[in-house]
Amino acid sequence: MIATFVGLLTTILAVWLLLREPRRWVRRLGLVGLGTVVLQGILGGITVLFLLPPPVSIAHATLAQVFFCVAVSLAVFTGPSWQTSAEPQTDSGRPPLFDLAAATTLLVFLQLILGAAYRHSLVDITPHLVGAVAVAYFIVRTARRVGEQLADVPALRRPARLLLGLLWTQLALGGGAYLSRLATADAPQPALYMVALTVSHVVVGALILATSLVLTLHAHRLLARVEKAPSVLAAGEEVSA
Repeated sequence: MIATFVGLLTTILAVWLLLREPRRWVRRLGLVGLGTVVLQGILGGITVLFLLPPPVSIAHATLAQVFFCVAVSLAVFTGPSWQTSAEPQTDSGRPPLFDLAAATTLLVFLQLILGAAYRHSLVDITPHLVGAVAVAYFIVRTARRVGEQLADVPALRRPARLLLGLLWTQLALGGGAYLSRLATADAPQPALYMVALTVSHVVVGALILATSLVLTLHAHRLLARVEKAPSVLAAGEEVSA
């Protein structure tokens, strides 16, 4: 019922964008969201009919994150902050914040896929743990860059701080979910606390993905890259003291 309601809302959104949105690329993104939610419904039906085959279940979980990213992007692109003109800020860091945030978003997305693969017993916990270390490193580095150089830009400061808070929450939930899974390995059915920890872990992972995506989009909009100065002077050029 919830999936049907989400599909209905997405259809309304896509039609609304076609009728009212002047930017063609935003209208097309709305259609992408509609197509994604339709495909997600098909995969969900296959998952139920064939009793949770791991490849289909993992594809279903992955596509859900793709749809979530599209929905979050549409919310950002149609929001007042995106449509308000702003003077580009200077990004003199290396690598640029946009590249750093984009890499973080990609790593979080891959980490969510690894989590789905572990939940459906396609891989063991090791790849997911390695991914957690990589994601934590990039989140801390990205948030530190914003805090040190761009703390006066609210559109970047707020998601950066939220990322850090979500990261520590996610690490705690991940440890709890794994320990509860071990403790209930021989149980005839999943224990309620194990289900609650696992679902919370998945939800916070999706929030981390969305927050990192928002930071990436705003970094692309607000920051101007600073080109590196040429290291060698042109022939015949004089340097004055």
